[in-house]
Amino acid sequence: ALHLGKSAMELTEHESELLMDESLERAQHCFLKKNKAFLASFVCNRELVALDERSTCHIEVALEPGSSYRVGDHLGVWGANPDEVVADYLSYLNFDIDAVVTLDLPENPRQALVPLRKPLDLWSVLAYYVELQQPA
Repeated sequence: ALHLGKSAMELTEHESELLMDESLERAQHCFLKKNKAFLASFVCNRELVALDERSTCHIEVALEPGSSYRVGDHLGVWGANPDEVVADYLSYLNFDIDAVVTLDLPENPRQALVPLRKPLDLWSVLAYYVELQQPA
């Protein structure tokens, strides 16, 4: 269920910052837990080969203490939908750019990857929780 709330303009600056921080933290936590992953920082990102529509990079990653890497392990990149894509979806759905919503699930709310029953800015929901670019 989707419940429209007040616009982001009606939130205090502190409420808005808390919503953004909580949305990003929840998205990161759900993704990392689901994939048995952890956050890491790039130490080096160097272009090796750059062609018209393809590139090959050498990347070095700083691992968390206690983490290990073995040859053949995978590296995943968690990202957000581009701002232009989020703005296009909001426009297509006829929502204001600063819309605030409350989401709810009638069944299995423990499986939700988004915060339920609390105000969320729709921008963050579309940016961090929904895949908007994958073909159907």
